[in-house]
Amino acid sequence: MSIEERLKAAVEPIVPVCVHGVYTGTEPVYCTFNFTEMPDSFGDNAPEAIRCSGMLHLYMPVTSDPRGLKRDLRRTLLAAELGAATVEDASDKDNIHLVFEFEALDLEV
Repeated sequence: MSIEERLKAAVEPIVPVCVHGVYTGTEPVYCTFNFTEMPDSFGDNAPEAIRCSGMLHLYMPVTSDPRGLKRDLRRTLLAAELGAATVEDASDKDNIHLVFEFEALDLEV
């Protein structure tokens, strides 16, 4: 299972809308994600894994309380072997925006 598949399988039971890149729908609570991929674990001059530095973005109305979702998403990322996420609050006056940064290895090169 790819890292994207693992991420979606972990997040969608908690936040049903979870898309790569930009979300253009109308749900008030949703997640987007993006990755930077780097070759890793070299052997015979070729990578044997891909290290992904990922960001999961949680968006919700500013009137919402994000604490429960934040806790649930941290736990599910860890359980899905996507690492212990660092969380940054990138909220503004219009939306709560939490950024979960994580790293994971994809052994399917």
